[in-house]
Amino acid sequence: MTIRRWTLAGIALLAAVAATQGIAGNPLDDIKREVEKIKKQQHPPTPKPGQPQAATPAGQPLQAQVKEDLMGPATGRMSMSEDGSHLAMVVPKGSRQVVLLDGVEGPLFDEIPMQFIGANSPVVWSPTGGHSAYVGRRGGDYIAVLDGKESGTIATSEAMKNGSYGFTPEWKFLFSQDGSHLAYSISDGGKWGMLLDGAKQPGFKTIDMRQFVLAGKRLAYVGTDDNQTWHVVVDGKSSPAYSSVTSLKLNPDGTHYAYLASGVGQVYFAVHDGVEGKHYNYYGLQDLEMAPDGRIAYSAVWGKPQGGHDIGAGGIVVDGTEIPNVTSFGMPTPAGGAPQVHVAWSPDGKRYAYIQQNTPDPGVTVKVNGKPMGLSYAGAGQLLWSPDGTHLAYMANAPNQLCFPVVDGKELDACHTYTDFKFSPNSQHYAYIARTQEGLKLYYDGKETWKAYSFDGSGLGFSPDGSHLGYSATTSISVFGGFVDGKPLDGKLSSFRNRMNTQPAIFYPKILFSPDGKRTAYVADKADGSIKTSIVVDGTWYPGAASLFAFPAFSSDSKHWAVMDGMPNGWMLMADGKVSPMYENVLELNPNAARFVDAHSYRFYGIKGGQVYKVTVGLS
Repeated sequence: MTIRRWTLAGIALLAAVAATQGIAGNPLDDIKREVEKIKKQQHPPTPKPGQPQAATPAGQPLQAQVKEDLMGPATGRMSMSEDGSHLAMVVPKGSRQVVLLDGVEGPLFDEIPMQFIGANSPVVWSPTGGHSAYVGRRGGDYIAVLDGKESGTIATSEAMKNGSYGFTPEWKFLFSQDGSHLAYSISDGGKWGMLLDGAKQPGFKTIDMRQFVLAGKRLAYVGTDDNQTWHVVVDGKSSPAYSSVTSLKLNPDGTHYAYLASGVGQVYFAVHDGVEGKHYNYYGLQDLEMAPDGRIAYSAVWGKPQGGHDIGAGGIVVDGTEIPNVTSFGMPTPAGGAPQVHVAWSPDGKRYAYIQQNTPDPGVTVKVNGKPMGLSYAGAGQLLWSPDGTHLAYMANAPNQLCFPVVDGKELDACHTYTDFKFSPNSQHYAYIARTQEGLKLYYDGKETWKAYSFDGSGLGFSPDGSHLGYSATTSISVFGGFVDGKPLDGKLSSFRNRMNTQPAIFYPKILFSPDGKRTAYVADKADGSIKTSIVVDGTWYPGAASLFAFPAFSSDSKHWAVMDGMPNGWMLMADGKVSPMYENVLELNPNAARFVDAHSYRFYGIKGGQVYKVTVGLS
């Protein structure tokens, strides 16, 4: 570990040496002038209100206390915890391999095998709590290593040859959210079993690692016996035998579980908290969905007429209630894509929305807990609850090909299409972009606000407190600018971005708001070339070494800001407008690889001399 301070002390020392040793030419005055020049750069005069903000000089040195913790050599196999606080890497030791956990060497193995966990992620970290798990091979034994200590053999090479579900690509260590519980599959040579916190669970010929869930302290998994029948194990107890089991799920706190099963004669039913549902009137079940509070929904095909429905017709079953003629819809996700679902649960799970066909009449109706919300339409989709679950928005289509955003059952202005519907974090506001006969418009709380030749939907976002709306729109045919509450920001808007194409990809807002909503940061340049690509914070321009800015953040108290400034030959930290010494590279393994860890400290992983350091910079 190295602690040092990036300051003007070195320059001042040179001045003192020059004065005492009488260096030829007496450079003392020149050095003093350089010191004063840098001081002025570090503390430029504050512009008067209304005065244009000039670009600040580049390269101002950052005065900060810096702590560098050595993690190890910059190898190709690394794994970072979700919060970015922990790093593991596989390194050679002679002809063998070891894992370094936050720079601490683990047990020596013949290899850290790639068929476990993944070739590029050799260690699994708990989501929180900093616990770790990985597999090492010594001879023919594959050994679990938990928090850096060996914890017994998972399987032997002989067991690995069986090719059962035990070691499919889905094999995994599974931590609970807080890291206090861990489960994984093991083999005794004849059967596959589970360990939960070191305690053995029932074993089977094979275990379906695709149906293996842990939430809170509850473990549930699926295994098959010698008769090729299926069993579900929950809390260490095995279910009766089934012909098939699918869709095993636990709710987030592990208080409820459910799955779909079939019995003798291909009879299908749901099992919810150990209780089997109706057996007599379903041909098939699929698409099990579970609410946060543990309630379930699934799609069904009605079977025998005792169910009161037409044989072969379909619908859904929600909390035991059969609802016919329900259509699926896409549920957009932040990372892209729109998986098909039948029910949109409110965040607390107490309300659910779905789209029901008006059979035998045409069209559909959106319903919430069985009651219509809004009018009937030719079609509907994109059901979206506000963060607090008090508001529901959806898209409706009319026979005349127009679409209508609907919020809490209220139909808004007609448009040809609309996109990027967003609720504010406090659920009090919403915004979306619509294409109308008059062109593109941005709507705020259902009212037309701003028009533009084009909007960038990825640039639409609210401040954390919900009080401000930022967006990106064209200021000319080809130039995008940033806007906050309708007021233009200075410059031609660009983007925060990473050099590496991480998986999953790292996304940043076009306009970053501070936690209190009072400050903004974005990337821009001047269209006339007078100022190169810069990060612009509160209207002040801070040019970068090149045009790459990544991992932008404000501190939790909104007093500090920081960003990683990339260039072709390295990276520097820019914090509050000052820059650190350059590093050869930085790790970009996940969105939290560089961030504020408290109100005054920004942390990143810098590489120099082929070594990785966890760098923590204290800002005063």
